[in-house]
Amino acid sequence: MPREIRLYFEGDKSLKPGFDAFLQEIRARAGAARWKVSIIATGGNPERDFSIALRKHPEASNVLLRDSEGRYEPRLSGCLCEKHGWPPYQAIP
Repeated sequence: MPREIRLYFEGDKSLKPGFDAFLQEIRARAGAARWKVSIIATGGNPERDFSIALRKHPEASNVLLRDSEGRYEPRLSGCLCEKHGWPPYQAIP
């Protein structure tokens, strides 16, 4: 079973160095546990890119980081999953 975390962020690929720096500790801990971490820009259509990722990388722990377009909604992730037919959130083992 592949041990991979794929973090998709909404935005241009020019933001990747900032995400790499921000997630440095996560990457280090994952590497120590022999997990691969990939950080991927989704551009202007994060839902489409994430849907493709779920199909292409079903054994990975796929994570979508989204901009907040409004105030915090406790059920936002659940609503996105329902809307797009994605599997519900599951903790990474």
